[in-house]
Amino acid sequence: MKKLLIPVAIFTSFIFGIMSCDVIDDPLKDGGVVNPPSNDTVYRNVLIEDFTGHRCKNCPKASKAIEQITDLYGDRVVAIGIHSGPSEFTAPLPPDYPTDFRTADGDAIASFFGGVPAQPIGMVSRLDYTGTGISHFKLYNSWAGESAALIDQLAIAKIEATGTVSGSNVLTDATVTFIGNQNGTYKIAIYLVENDVVAPQLMPDDTRDANYVHHNVLRKAITQPMGDALASGAISDSASFDVNYTTALDASWNTSNLKVICLVIDDANQEIMQVISEDVQ
Repeated sequence: MKKLLIPVAIFTSFIFGIMSCDVIDDPLKDGGVVNPPSNDTVYRNVLIEDFTGHRCKNCPKASKAIEQITDLYGDRVVAIGIHSGPSEFTAPLPPDYPTDFRTADGDAIASFFGGVPAQPIGMVSRLDYTGTGISHFKLYNSWAGESAALIDQLAIAKIEATGTVSGSNVLTDATVTFIGNQNGTYKIAIYLVENDVVAPQLMPDDTRDANYVHHNVLRKAITQPMGDALASGAISDSASFDVNYTTALDASWNTSNLKVICLVIDDANQEIMQVISEDVQ
């Protein structure tokens, strides 16, 4: 696997951040959901893409950070666990770590964004991507603040989606309705994830948790990994676009724990403008 060289200052900052910040303060003392959409207002939801590995001992800290954020915001924040990055963190190592969570689609996403520089690390709605550098990768102790900065924004689109098991396939239907007049090029990406996958994980104290629960594990990109064309040019208020996909199931997946995650992406900068997650029925 190709290694990326990271400037010493950036790498040192990364390590210091991991070692020094494990707890996210709760800005909502009553534990309530922030700004749930009203009947006539649609807020922008947030996507956290967590690049993780079952042999990365600090990665459970990132998973805990996501739990704390979703405790605050509920389904306004959507997470995906992407097992991609250095093989010493992500590759299986039987008999202690037999599971291979890696996917070609996860590697394609990581590759598009320049490769995973270290772990645990992630992206929040793919903010700050410029085509170079690693500023779009965020340390897990910053994900709460990044999410809070987006959660009050009004959305430019509403997404409705369903995923249904039919025989050996998942049938996915999605409708994107734009809010207000827009002008740009937008893509749609849909991912299939499996929640509550029990498999060994290396823990921060160097022990192995044989019954660790992995959340929202990326299984497959239903669209192309970086999305399919959706709409371009001048887009009028309430313009609606429908897409449909048929995706083969893997026999090893637990269909009771599958979800479809649907994104609207601004192709100019790859920023996620809206996202939802729906259980597969």
